[in-house]
Amino acid sequence: VLPAVTLSGLALLVAALVLINISGVSLVAGLTAVFMLILGIALCIPWFVRVIALRGSALAARIGGTPGRMAIAGIAEGLSRTGVAVVALSIAVSATVGVSVMVDSFRGSVADWLGQTLQADLYLTSPEGPIRADLVTDIGSIPEIKALSTLRGALLEDGDRRIQLRAIEMPREAYVGTELLDADEVDAWPAFDDANAVLVSEPFGYHANVGAGDTLTLPTDRGPVTFDVAATFQSFDVNASAIMMHRRTYDRYFYDDAIDSLGVYLDDESAIAAVSSEIDKLSSGQQELRISSNADIRALSLSVFDRTFVITDVLYWLALAVAIVGILSAMLALQLERTRELATLRALGMTPGQVRNTVLSQTATIGLLSGLAAIPLGIAMAYLLVKVINRRAFGWQIDMDIAPGILLTAVAFSIVAALMAGIYPAYRAGRIQPAAGMREE
Repeated sequence: VLPAVTLSGLALLVAALVLINISGVSLVAGLTAVFMLILGIALCIPWFVRVIALRGSALAARIGGTPGRMAIAGIAEGLSRTGVAVVALSIAVSATVGVSVMVDSFRGSVADWLGQTLQADLYLTSPEGPIRADLVTDIGSIPEIKALSTLRGALLEDGDRRIQLRAIEMPREAYVGTELLDADEVDAWPAFDDANAVLVSEPFGYHANVGAGDTLTLPTDRGPVTFDVAATFQSFDVNASAIMMHRRTYDRYFYDDAIDSLGVYLDDESAIAAVSSEIDKLSSGQQELRISSNADIRALSLSVFDRTFVITDVLYWLALAVAIVGILSAMLALQLERTRELATLRALGMTPGQVRNTVLSQTATIGLLSGLAAIPLGIAMAYLLVKVINRRAFGWQIDMDIAPGILLTAVAFSIVAALMAGIYPAYRAGRIQPAAGMREE
């Protein structure tokens, strides 16, 4: 049945690719494609195990003699047992590879985005609500401050959806902190400043199917107004499905002069402590302000990110448990089937130590084959998680980054897990009594 199983796996892989290409932005279809991909590769793994084991037995004979050849060839001959063990361990390890690559890629993209987006030296907010206008004026008069940026957030109700609107005013040199994805900066920023145009975040543009050159109608205090979309900007904000509008444009259509937060740009970064102290003095007795530096926000954001995905570390322990149970069961079942064979080998002169070494060599090879099979499956899984699932779920476009250390660790992990699972079967195999074993049917 091996050819039929392998062809079924290849058919599932083709079907998964077709489903991804025809399903548009459907998240359910994307998750279904991931399942089909895992199942398809799983069905192809036994063929891979058989081919490698048969071709590798000659090399094993040169290295470990007849016991070495028997250990490796036995994997192919006992495929009904060993194939299932390799599939189980491969899928478990590939899950750790796929999620680890996704998390590393996501973290790298977020770190780059934070480093580019956080242009101000200090950021001010108030737990009491909007920052007082007179306090903004006083802060702007501090000699070491060269510029301020302001942010006002608003929630627009548009039918059955809510839109996060951000009214921003910032110095021109801070515009480099916003990465435009589908328009030239030379055209987009002047339109944003003076031509009644807005910028849409990447998640908003993806889900609303709008981008540079399109128009967008928004509810305002003066009624529905149609705005040009100047560009799409990159964002990994938790409220990333948002629209960015220049403060002057916002003031024309909304009766709201409040400011939620300030960005403070300094002539000299070394003056951060002195300026923070001066701001504390100015706000004392007027309004409580929270002052955060650029570096503090970046460190806190990445710390929150790492805590969010710490659960992925549990995958390694789950994979280890799956590996040990799967391989232990397979090796014990295989040993039961081969009792007469092992007893005959003992009667012909194979020592208990040679029997144990044969079983351990077999389990180590199973671990190696599982690790090698897990690499392409893990990379494919990571690609779908990064480029399909994350994209359809959140609208983010993440740069995929594969660290070689993750792949090497996966192979080493598979071998160690397999060896741990093989200790007890090897011990039992070495204790087989030739006469009793040869009498069993």
